[in-house]
Amino acid sequence: MPRGGKRPNAGRKPRVSAPGAAGFDSTAPKTVTHLNRGGRKPGVPNKATTEAKEFAAAILGDPRYVKKLRARAFAGKLHPSVETMLWYYRSGKPKERVEHSGRVSLIDLLVGPAESAEAPV
Repeated sequence: MPRGGKRPNAGRKPRVSAPGAAGFDSTAPKTVTHLNRGGRKPGVPNKATTEAKEFAAAILGDPRYVKKLRARAFAGKLHPSVETMLWYYRSGKPKERVEHSGRVSLIDLLVGPAESAEAPV
């Protein structure tokens, strides 16, 4: 017997959650033995995300940085990924479409189509 002389589940209803189980009542609420009350509350942003947004806002809010950024952009010296991101913000990111034109066997992918003719099926 555990410390304190009590049985571990004394006074608790057994957890019943599956239809067909003994004592199952579909209208009764499910019995939960443990409620997780830890962690962030819903809607509270991650601390790292908040700090990153504040850092970005401080940099982009600095007129000296914005002036240098514009100068690099007009001189064509922006990194391609930054320029691409600016275009996405300006015009929206285009939807990527993948077209499937037929069936490809796993053997074709692994050894190539020419060698798959020789492979047994």
